[in-house]
Amino acid sequence: VEDTFCFVDMPGYGYAKVSKSERKEFKRMIEEYVRKRENLMMVIQIIDFRHKPTNDDIEVHQWLKTMDITPIVVATKIDKVKNSEYRKNMKQIIEAFELQDAEDIFPFSSTAKTGKKELMKVLDEILLDD
Repeated sequence: VEDTFCFVDMPGYGYAKVSKSERKEFKRMIEEYVRKRENLMMVIQIIDFRHKPTNDDIEVHQWLKTMDITPIVVATKIDKVKNSEYRKNMKQIIEAFELQDAEDIFPFSSTAKTGKKELMKVLDEILLDD
C-alpha cells in the first residue's frame, strides 16, 4: 500500500476444500512466514461471527499467542446475526480465545460498513506510527 506496508492474505486452511497433505503444507507455510518475517507488525485473524469459533480458529489463535503475537480478531458478517444472538456469539468468541472482553474483538460487516472506522483507526495507529 503506497510503498508503506503490505497486507498478506494467508490461506484459510480450516475452510479450504483441500487434501490433508495440502492443509499441512498451508500450516507449514504460514508457520515459516510468521517465524521468519522480521518486519511483521500485526496479524489479523478473521472469523465468522455467525458461528462458534472452529477448532482451527482456536488452534491458530493459541499458536499465534505462543509466538508472542496477539492477533487482532475481526468477526465478520455481524449483519447476518440477530440482535438477540449477538451477546451469545460475542461470549463464545471471548471464551474460545480466552480474551479479556468484547473490546478485544472487532465486529465487522463489509455490507453494512459496520466496524470499518474502528478497525481503520487501529490499523492507522499500528501501521502509520512514526
